[in-house]
Amino acid sequence: MNKTLLFCLPFAYLSAMYNGNPEFPTIIDQGVIFTKEKDFTFDTGYQKVNVNIFKNYQLYSTLGSTQLKLNQSLRSNEEVIYTSSNTFTFGLGGKMLIWQGFNFSVGIDGKYQYACPQFPTITKDGTLIDQTKMAYLSFYAWQIGASVAYHIDIFSPYIGAKYLNQRGHFQKLKSGIISYLDDDFYVSNRIPVGGFVGLTMSSGKDFSFTIESRFLDENSLTLFFDLRF
Repeated sequence: MNKTLLFCLPFAYLSAMYNGNPEFPTIIDQGVIFTKEKDFTFDTGYQKVNVNIFKNYQLYSTLGSTQLKLNQSLRSNEEVIYTSSNTFTFGLGGKMLIWQGFNFSVGIDGKYQYACPQFPTITKDGTLIDQTKMAYLSFYAWQIGASVAYHIDIFSPYIGAKYLNQRGHFQKLKSGIISYLDDDFYVSNRIPVGGFVGLTMSSGKDFSFTIESRFLDENSLTLFFDLRF
């Protein structure tokens, strides 16, 4: 089985969760060091049959750093801007290729992401808020998506739809910043359903490169580089 190293460069805010190409589990047959392996081999009496039970499934994790800048427009036409420090974020996910034929691939993807950034800088209408305790946001998101891809030589364009659920809990905000909200309050995404389009380029050996754009629920762009050992 090929060993995988993933690099993800999201040009957006924390909620930007890429979906990826449904063909991804099989798009690279040979890594830099490891060749494609078979899990079981048995003799039918006429020919040997090789079966790789992990070929169409993939589990992965994401580790990284994020910085948030959140703008909040109040009913009084005032604006509060929350700027976080760099904070660690991690996630888990899985991808399954459910059908492949005639150069088409259909797959599903699911993932979970978590972060807990602190906000050393909060401004209200341009005035810095003095905090005795640093406010923070406990944030998590989970997403499921389905997509279809078409393979053309080294190119594999794809399109799909996703459902994204995001929840956040602001805590230890200074009293009076927002008059009609408690010092602790919850936030969630307004539009849970979105779409995405992308393009993967790979010769089938060593690495692949993907660019993906998401729309409707978010406007974001992701560059994705996959290196297989």
